[in-house]
Amino acid sequence: MNIDSISRKINKIETAISLHEKTIIKGFVVVFLLIVFCGIFYLNLHTGYVSDDYMYQYTFDTGEPNDNTHLFRVNELIKSMSNHRKIWNGRIVAHGLLQIALKLPFKSFRLLNSIIFLLLGILIYVHCTFGRNKSKSLLVIVFGLIWFFVPSFGQTILWASGSASYLWCSCIILIMLLPYRIFAINQGKRNTVLYSVILFIFGVVAGCTNENTGGALVLLSIFYCIIYKIKKYKTPIYLYVGIIGEIIGVIILLTAPANKRVRSKTDIRGYIERFKIINKMFFEHFTILLVLMIFASAFCIIIHLYAKRINKQKKLNIVSIAIPVSYVLSGIASCLALVLSAEYPPRAMFVASVLFLVAFGYIYDNLVLSFDTLTKVFITLIMFSLMVESFDYNSRIVIKEWNQVQRGLQIIKEAAERGDESVDVPIVDQTGCKYDAFYDTRYIYEGDNGWVNGWLRYKYGVKVIGYYPIRD
Repeated sequence: MNIDSISRKINKIETAISLHEKTIIKGFVVVFLLIVFCGIFYLNLHTGYVSDDYMYQYTFDTGEPNDNTHLFRVNELIKSMSNHRKIWNGRIVAHGLLQIALKLPFKSFRLLNSIIFLLLGILIYVHCTFGRNKSKSLLVIVFGLIWFFVPSFGQTILWASGSASYLWCSCIILIMLLPYRIFAINQGKRNTVLYSVILFIFGVVAGCTNENTGGALVLLSIFYCIIYKIKKYKTPIYLYVGIIGEIIGVIILLTAPANKRVRSKTDIRGYIERFKIINKMFFEHFTILLVLMIFASAFCIIIHLYAKRINKQKKLNIVSIAIPVSYVLSGIASCLALVLSAEYPPRAMFVASVLFLVAFGYIYDNLVLSFDTLTKVFITLIMFSLMVESFDYNSRIVIKEWNQVQRGLQIIKEAAERGDESVDVPIVDQTGCKYDAFYDTRYIYEGDNGWVNGWLRYKYGVKVIGYYPIRD
């Protein structure tokens, strides 16, 4: 087979694709989203409740089971979150939603969580492409980058309490930011009063989601307004009202009396040590993503230098530069804010990863204009193949952990049915897998004094004694 015949076959393929492009694209999007949903639903169904999940099934009182402990009722939401704000922390939006959702049967909760994961990817995609090219290869890349680059995937997306604090709250802030993002393309008139009321209320909710998440939201909203000011757009009042709501939400979150139980203040040396640890975590999780962003930006600059020959574009729109830069700066700021916290696990950088993904996707959507169809198909297939390979390997670890957890729960239930006062339960392995929700979270501890041991004892009526089994 010579080069000419290969070239003719490639041309035939490209012609066939172009003739049925719209149908192929719609079918591709539906099939891909269905595959992603099935994959994440499968992992959800094989991730049990862990750590705080048991506590939030009950009306919040002291954080420990006591004589007043009882299953949560929706009409007790205000009372429960009021106690939570006084005793635990100020994340009343995340944990209030969690308590309501945990009223659902296990499979229904896992279905809901899977839908929200799908929503996160779609929201990132919308922020990248609204009013622009809407590359379908980007949709695959977005979900692929979520899979590979989100810190502590199991803790932030599969763990019920973690997903409420990070996955759900990130969706809330991306929804809150949509009017700011849309205004970059569409400056049409809207009902200012109605929009102001809606954005103020939703702004309070979004600002009260998570300490560094709320701060990143406020900063990014301000960046948008600055961009519009520079562009001399007539910025509507409702965007400013939204920022006021966000700030009030952050204040409600940060002024929670429970925040005093964790001593966050330290001396200069302490802040420096925290910065070093956070800086190390930052580059461990985001170096590859940032390098990809730099390369994509470099290619965009090169393409712009030859714009007259490629797409006749004479000058670069400042908005196309300012928007991704704003997302990157807001993501970095959310990580730097962790210096002020006494606790800074990798999962706290979740919102930074989301904002970085939006920035990268925005840049890629510019870059993809210069790609031919086969190049886009090739990129899509490479990312999809990597996702499938990684999913196959890591899902096996998740299933193995699930089986260990289920065996332990079965032992507890059988002991409760027999009326035993106590039962020995094997402690699950620490897999070291970031897709395992039980890795590096609190579950059954050795002995009977563990926090989760106490909740399991209350739930099943038998003292749970954890021990380390001898593994083969």
